[in-house]
Order: sequence, then C-alpha cells, then structure tokens
Amino acid sequence: MITERRSAFRRQFAALTCFALCLFSSLTATAVTTNRWTNSISALWRTTTNWSSAALPSTSFDLILITNTGTKTVTLDAVTAAANRAVRGFQVFAPVGFTNTLLVSDISGTAFSASRASLVGNGGFLVLSNSTMTMGSSLDFTGGLLVVTNSTLTTGNTLDFSGGSLNLDSGTIDTTSGFVDVRIGRLNGAIARVTQSGGNLNCYGLRVGDGSGSQGYFTQNGGVMNSLGVVTIGELLNCTGAVFIASGQFIATNDITKVGNLSQGTLIQTGGTSSFAFLSIADNLGGTMNFSGGQLFVNPRTTNDWFRIGNMDTGNFNMSGGLAVVHSEFHVGDSPGVTGNANLTGGQFFATNDLCAIGRYGSGFMTVSDATAVLTNTSVGRHTGADGTLNLQSNATVVCLDTLSIARFAGSSGQVLVNGGLLSLTNDDIWVGREGTGQLGISAGNVRARGLLVGVSEDGIAAPDGSVNIFGGLTLLSSNCVVGTAGVSTGHVFVVAGNLILTNAAHSALLRLDAGDFTMFQGNLTLDNFISTNPNTPITFTRGTISAGSMTISNGAPFVIGDGVNPATLQLQGGMYSFADGLVISSGATVTGCGTIIGGIVNNGTLSTNCGVPAVAITQLTKSGSTATISFTTLNSSNHVLEFKNALADPAWLEILPGVVGNGSVTNQQDTTATNGTRFYRIHVQ
Repeated sequence: MITERRSAFRRQFAALTCFALCLFSSLTATAVTTNRWTNSISALWRTTTNWSSAALPSTSFDLILITNTGTKTVTLDAVTAAANRAVRGFQVFAPVGFTNTLLVSDISGTAFSASRASLVGNGGFLVLSNSTMTMGSSLDFTGGLLVVTNSTLTTGNTLDFSGGSLNLDSGTIDTTSGFVDVRIGRLNGAIARVTQSGGNLNCYGLRVGDGSGSQGYFTQNGGVMNSLGVVTIGELLNCTGAVFIASGQFIATNDITKVGNLSQGTLIQTGGTSSFAFLSIADNLGGTMNFSGGQLFVNPRTTNDWFRIGNMDTGNFNMSGGLAVVHSEFHVGDSPGVTGNANLTGGQFFATNDLCAIGRYGSGFMTVSDATAVLTNTSVGRHTGADGTLNLQSNATVVCLDTLSIARFAGSSGQVLVNGGLLSLTNDDIWVGREGTGQLGISAGNVRARGLLVGVSEDGIAAPDGSVNIFGGLTLLSSNCVVGTAGVSTGHVFVVAGNLILTNAAHSALLRLDAGDFTMFQGNLTLDNFISTNPNTPITFTRGTISAGSMTISNGAPFVIGDGVNPATLQLQGGMYSFADGLVISSGATVTGCGTIIGGIVNNGTLSTNCGVPAVAITQLTKSGSTATISFTTLNSSNHVLEFKNALADPAWLEILPGVVGNGSVTNQQDTTATNGTRFYRIHVQ
C-alpha cells in the first residue's frame, strides 16, 4: 500500500513538475508570487492569518496553494469579499495520508474565478456547493476529486481529469464558450472517473481515455451530457476508455462519436437515452457497445453520418433490450478486411430510413434472436469483396420494408440463414444473388415475401449465382419464384424438408426455371403454376409432395415423379398439366387429384385421379404432316370432344367435331389442320 501511494505521489510530482514548468513559462520575467495556506486545520478562506503572505488571496498573487499537511477543509463562503474571490491560478493537493478540500459554498453574484491554469492533485478536493465558478484557462485534475452540487462551473480552456474524479450531482459544467473538451484519463498509469448523477455537462467535445497508459471512465446515472463536437472513447494508443449510461440523456448530435479510436473503447447503456449524429464502433481500433436498456437514437446531420460497426477494426454491437432507432445508413463491417458484429438478443431495433448493409465492404454478421429488427433497403454482402451474414434464430422477427438483396453487387457474397423466427417482406422481393453469390438457407421458422429471385440477372449483363436451401420451416410467397436468367446466370433451389408455398388469390403465383435447377428430396411444394420451358433446367423430384394448380414442363426431359424407392406424390389441383417430354410415375410414386394431363404417361406407380368421375387423360400425341393424332382415355357412354388452342393465351378453345362416345378404353381423334408450330389440346367431356 505504501509502495502504491509512493508511486501515486511520484506520478503526481511528475505531473506537478510539468504543470509548474508550463505555468512558469507563461509568466513574465518577474518573480512568481505565491500565497500558501499555512493552517493545518479547517478554517475560512477569508481569514488573513491562514495565509503565508498575511494577505487574502487575490489577483495580486500568481499562485494560490493549498498543499500543506493535515486533513482539513478551506471554506470560501458568501461573506468573502469580491476581490478575494478572483485569483490567477491555484493548486490543491495533499501529502500522502492527508486530504485538503477547497469548499466553495453559496457563492453567487461575483463568481469564484481563476484566470490561469490551475490544478487539483492527489489528496485534493474541490467542492462546489450552491456556487458559481469560472475558469479563464485550463483546470486539470491529476488526482483528487471535483464535486459539483447545485453549482455552475464554466471553463474557457480544457477541463481535464488526467487522473482525478468528478461527481456531478446537480448544476452545470460548461466548456463550450472556449470551444474546448472535457478529457478523462490522461496520465500514464492513472485512473480517472467522471460520474454524472444529475445536472448538465455541456462540453465542446468529450474524450474518455485520452493518454497513453491511462484509464478513463464516464458514468451517467442522470442529468444531461451534451457534446457539441467529437466524442471519443479510447482516444490515444494504449489507453482504456469506457462510457456507462444508466439514466439521463447522453447527447452527441453535432459530430462523430468514436467507440474505439486509437485504443479499444467500450460503450455500455443499460437505461436512459443516447442520441448521436454519427456513431462509429471500432472507428480505428476495436470497439464494443453493449445495449441492454433505454433508448438509442441515431439522427444524422448529413447523408455522410451513419451508424457503423467495424470501420478499421473489429466492432461489436450487442443488444439485449431497449429500443434503438436509426435514421441514418446502418453498416456492419464497413471497410475491406474488417469485421463487424451486430448481435440482437432482445429489444427492438429500427433502421428504416436508409441503406442497411450487413457487410458493406468488409465482413458483416448480424444475428437476431428473441428480438425484433425492422430494416429497409437491406444488402447482405454489398460491394466487391464484401461478405455478409444475416442469421435469424428462435423468436426473432426481421421485417424488411424494402428489397432484401443477398450479394448485392458483383464480387460480393452473402447468406441469410433462417433457423427460427420470422423473416417478412410482405410487399417486396428477396434477391438471392443479385449480382454476386448469394445463399438463402431455411431450416426452421417462417419466411414471407412477395417474390424470390434466385440467381436472376437484373440487367441481363451481371451474372449472379444464387442458391436456396430449404431444410424446414414455412416459406410463403405471394408472387413468383424465378430461378436464373437464360444464357446469363444460374440459380439453384433445393427442398429437403419443410413447406414452400407460392399462391395468391388470383392463382397466378408461379415457380419458373429459366436457368438452373430444382431439386426436391422431401418436404412439400404447393404452388399455382410450375413452368420450366428452357433446356438444361433439370428437375429432380425424388420424394415429398408437389401440389400444383397447373404445370408446363418442356425442358427436354420427362418429368419424373419419385426415384423408384421413396414415396413421392404429385397432386393435381384441377388445371392443365403439360409434359412435352412425357410424365414418368416411378414405382412407389403417386399422381392424385384432378386435372388435364397432356403428354405421354409411363406409369410404374399409381395414377389415382379423382375428379368426381374417372379422369380423362391424353396418353399420346403423334404428328404426320398436317395431321395430329391424339390418343386419350375415355369414360363409358360419355361424349368426348377434342379441343385446341394455338396459344394458351387465346380467348377460347376450338372444337374438332364430331365428338367420340367413350367405352372406358383408350381411343384417338385426329386434327387434320395441325399446321401451326405449336398447338395445345384438351379433351372436353360432355
């Protein structure tokens, strides 16, 4: 303990020596005049006999010292004459084992003032109670303590807590008139603490952890802290800076706030309200913000003010409660080679006014569980070289009010993993690989969106690659799922389990394979329309259930249901099912429901349709010259009329008369005018 106090005294002596040299250099060539407190017990400032010059402090002296032995309080009270409330400079500290306190009490009207640099060191207390104090120059606490209660302290130069402490209980501290900062933690090996429980701290800037080897801490339990300039937490190399907000208002809305500048910085908020113009976590070196309660606001002054996590080093934002509202762009992993992490495990997070980039130029990771995030214009992996990951876990809700782009631009990569909760884009699309390489993986929870664009080229030039892997959960689309762009880009859809549903009230939702593949190993696919009309868009359906309103498959291969081992079911929902290269029902596979099947059928499984009456199906179509011969099953004693269209969009089906009365077996009818390159047929049962 003695060794520690001697070390502290040595640090104080070094600081005082430096302070004295600076002070002396600022004086004129005349000798320094000093007035020292000599009494070893508590007494009044206004008593002449307490001073070495047998005169009261005034501007006649260069320096007022309260530094002698004995634990005591020197009281400057309301009775003190105005001339004795003004000094040039002062110092308050005490030898090891003692405490010297300067109590400024009930001073109003003419303030207690100092025109030159002043200092409070170890063992020194400056207590302001119901008083006003003004500093024309800097005030430095290399140790000791400043207590402000129902008082006003105004400084025209820096207010430094190089190694001392401040308790702001009520009243006001203001450094804005001199455009200077409050700096906390500036001495190597020293610890500085500022605690605000009430009142107002108005500063031009706030620096927490401002000297190599120092530790600076700012704790807000109430009141208002308002910085008109830059706030830095971890300002210089090899220091520690930390800010704790439990209550009150922390305002930094005129410039950037850096959590981790040239050293690691930490910002912890458990309550109260914090407001920023530009919040940068890990601006140069690593930084962390832990947010568990209260309110956090980012209100930009310009479009260049953002909330970013990971600028030049690894940044972490951990949210477990409270409300965060971001009106600026939101970046996670902002620069090349840098990692940003946003972990939301509780509370509500809103970033709805501008771009949200998870992996802007660097690597960005955002994980949501037991929390709600509402985002807009979201990119997961944005620019070339960027990599982004959005991970939804149990009880997560992520709502995107605009498009969600996974791998937005060429050379980027991104992935969205839905392991639980809800991902909702009611009126917008999910691009899986918009220009880069994107993946969407769904293993649990719910995904709801207007459409899903998988490896689709937006401009016909960019060649993205996209993959959707569904291992569980529910994916509900109200419009289209388009896979790939013919001749440009490819997409891939794998359904292993879970449910994929594409439907709307107009029954116009569709799954369209333009370039890429669709593979279904298990699970359920329910859709209004299934279209694959380009070659080299393979469809693999080995197991599970497909329930379709209509199908048009002409990709150069038969549509095969099942693998001959596992059960697979195609449910017809009353529409037209055209298989240009045939339909193969494998052993163990089943076709059920009701609809018109166009194309040859190879049935090694079960064809068990139910339209109220036995189904009629076109079983074969051959063409010779301008004559097409259509074979079809018939119903006993019913009239069967062959009808055709040259295009499905034509307004009406045209009859080929007369009809054929069926006997329950397969028959055929000919169309002798089949001169068009394309013609669609159906059997109308009367």
